[in-house]
Order: sequence, then structure tokens, then C-alpha cells
Amino acid sequence: MLAADAAPQENHIFAGGNSHRNYLPYLDAIDSLRDLEFVIATNLLDDKTLPPNVRAGSVPQNEFARLMRTSRAVVVPMKRNLIHAVG
Repeated sequence: MLAADAAPQENHIFAGGNSHRNYLPYLDAIDSLRDLEFVIATNLLDDKTLPPNVRAGSVPQNEFARLMRTSRAVVVPMKRNLIHAVG
């Protein structure tokens, strides 16, 4: 097992996935954090206007794992009132 500091760290905060995700409140929070870079791996935001510090779109599975592994933090913006969690 690798130590937490063994993964190469990049300067982004990562979120991803489609199932049971609610990115709209997350985007509202991001809007006040313009000095940070956010990467969201999903197709749920394809029709949304995003803040300039946000990159969003579908990525292959290996890129999803790399973005998660190298991020400063991982956020999972879940829908409310679920009876089970995914992710």
C-alpha cells in the first residue's frame, strides 16, 4: 500500500460520477472559490454554463482514477434522501 503522499498531487479538487449525483449545489459553492481549480468527471453538466475554474465532462475510467488519485481532495455531491449510496 502506498503512503498518502506517494501519489503525485496536482492542484485540483475532484468530483465525478453520474449516479445519484447533484452537482448544482456544488457549483454554487465552487462559485465563491475562484482561486481553486475543480475537475468534475460527469456528463450531467454538459448543458450548464460553468465558472472559469471548473472543467467538466466525461473521461475514460483510467483518467477518472488518475484524476481522483492526484487531486488535493475528492468531493461526492450526493442527492438527498437516498436509501442507499453509490460511489
